[in-house]
Amino acid sequence: MHKTGKNLLKLVYRENLPIADTIKYGEDLFDYLYPHMKGEDIALLLFETWSRRYVFEDFTHVKEGPYAGRYVNVDPSGFRKSKNQGPWPPQKDKHFSIFFFGSSTSFGYGVQDSETVSSYLQELFPRTGLKRVPFVYNFGRGHYYSTPERILFEQLVAKGHVPDMAIFLDGLNEFFFYADDGTAVSARLSGFCAEMCKGYISGSCATGNNFIWCADIGQDATQPLYVDLTHYSPRMSKMLAQTICDLLRSQHLMPRDKPKK
Repeated sequence: MHKTGKNLLKLVYRENLPIADTIKYGEDLFDYLYPHMKGEDIALLLFETWSRRYVFEDFTHVKEGPYAGRYVNVDPSGFRKSKNQGPWPPQKDKHFSIFFFGSSTSFGYGVQDSETVSSYLQELFPRTGLKRVPFVYNFGRGHYYSTPERILFEQLVAKGHVPDMAIFLDGLNEFFFYADDGTAVSARLSGFCAEMCKGYISGSCATGNNFIWCADIGQDATQPLYVDLTHYSPRMSKMLAQTICDLLRSQHLMPRDKPKK
């Protein structure tokens, strides 16, 4: 690994950032996960992934803060930029908009903008037969699960941002927040309100069970498919995007314009 990469890794350790477990497995694993990247580029990617800060957002509590890096870019409107990113807000008469929701795996912790599931979906969605250009918007966020994702979706719609299609990718965090007793910051926020406002905020919302299990899509893989214990590698992101497209195609849900009456 080049000197720049080593210095960045030292910075990551010194700042005690919640870095991906990939580093703990040794630098040799990087060659399998990121064969197209040099050492200093990998270190910068991991640094941009884990050094960012969350910011407060009404109703959902937190969101990924705006960020402009070489490999990780988050739009102020709340979505991570994908390959060939469309404009915001989408123009209904020109664009077929697909909103993609999920947790940190959907956001793409550990991979660059062009290697997230959303970016691969952007490449896979067909343009043939579509009069409007399809654009995917990656609203995946760390610590999210179905309830805050639903709230985020409702808030976007309430503001007039109605997509032509919405895709929710969930799994791991549904078990972590299985009781649906709040987000990762709910306890602290409740304590703050109790102290400052002499009140207490609580509540729960019912969750659905419309999940797609894709755990078996990598059963024949010969190379690592995760950058750590939970987050997808570029290869896994691409395989998952293909699985989603195959499912949509089998159910006749691939993006297409409605026929004129």
